[in-house]
Amino acid sequence: MHAVIGIDVSKATSQVAVAVDGKVVQNFKITHDVFGFNQLNTVIMQFNTFPDIVFEATGVYSRRLKTFLEANN
Repeated sequence: MHAVIGIDVSKATSQVAVAVDGKVVQNFKITHDVFGFNQLNTVIMQFNTFPDIVFEATGVYSRRLKTFLEANN
């Protein structure tokens, strides 16, 4: 099983798509705060191995997400 999480980062929220073996199985939106990042982490931890996580480096907007992922995964 190959899981990929794609994240479209914007100013206040990010759109998240989870794909398993090339098929999108989940879409949701997160906020850039503890609640939103914990929601994302819950999805990440559902997999036996860490999924690939892909997002565009959008400077200021993606900095919090990058920091959270580095610290928690």
